[in-house]
Order: sequence, then C-alpha cells, then structure tokens
Amino acid sequence: VRSFEDLKVDMELQGTVRNVIDFGAFVDIGVKHDGLVHISQISNKWLENPLSELEVGQEVTAKLIEADKTKKRIILSTKQLTENPWATVECKAGIVINVVITEVKEDSFAVDYNGLNGYMSKVAVSKNANLEELVAGKEIKVKVRVFDPEKNRLVVSMRDAEERVEKENFNKYAKSQDKMTNTLGDYLNNLKK
Repeated sequence: VRSFEDLKVDMELQGTVRNVIDFGAFVDIGVKHDGLVHISQISNKWLENPLSELEVGQEVTAKLIEADKTKKRIILSTKQLTENPWATVECKAGIVINVVITEVKEDSFAVDYNGLNGYMSKVAVSKNANLEELVAGKEIKVKVRVFDPEKNRLVVSMRDAEERVEKENFNKYAKSQDKMTNTLGDYLNNLKK
C-alpha cells in the first residue's frame, strides 16, 4: 500500500504503532495519514487502557474498516482479525459463574467472563455485599440473567446467584425433613402417654 487510493475496506494491513492514547492507537500503514485503532477495536476483551495491549513501535496486523479520503480518516481494527470469544465460550442464562469486575461505574459494574464483557446493575448486587469491597479485579459469583452471543450481551446478577444458593439449601433441608417419620402431632401424642 503506497497511497490512499490503494486502500480497500476489509483488507489486512501491516503497520507500526506510532502513538497510543486513551481512546486508541495510531498506526503507520505506509500512507501519508496514520490509521486509528479505536480502543473498542483493539481486543475482544474489555480494556481500561490501550497500553495493556499495544505499545509504540509494535508491529501489528489490522483490518481496514473505513478509508475516507475527504475526511483524511483511516479506521482500523485488530480485534476483527482475532477469534471472537462470544462464539466459543459456553454459557447460558440461569447458570452460576464467576466473573471479574473490570470497572466500577456510578450505577453498574463492567465484568469479564473468559474474555466476554458483561454488565451488572448495582441493583443486582447481593444484599449482604459491601459495595466498597466490589472493586476492579475482584472475582464474584453471579447468575447469568441474559446471554446473547449474537449481540455480544452478557447480563449477570449477584443477588440472583445468592438467592439460587439459598433456594438449593432450603430444598436440601426440606428433603431431609421429608425423611422424618414423626410429626408434631405424633410428638404431642407421645407426651400425653
């Protein structure tokens, strides 16, 4: 590739990272203008900082998403050249899994499950949890409420996971009670004798 005219959407390009900033990285692909790999197009996993995946001087292969000569804009993606974890991770609504909190927001948490980005509302936090202990990097047990790989959507609930465990414990207790042969009436009758 020697000029803007040589660029075709979906082509794979080799380049060198020239600068890494908060919202992505600029890559020299051999034309007059550098291409931008937005932070959302660097990896399939959630990134807080592009420097966790890319560094200045690093050689990369990227897919061309957009080339707009009038705006002098080149948009690239390294993510689209990697395997999509949404297609390979086994998960379904209703199961209990462990996730890692990746970001604490005002009203929610971003979570990671085997490379998948997920969401948990603060309303879905366990009644017994201390919000101050729920920080980035903390692993928590949650129940999957929504798993939609076609929309890259994972919604989880800590509260639902806790209620499921409580329900399982109650059911075990109830089963053990069914095995008892004496009732309260039997006990009272034995007291009269």
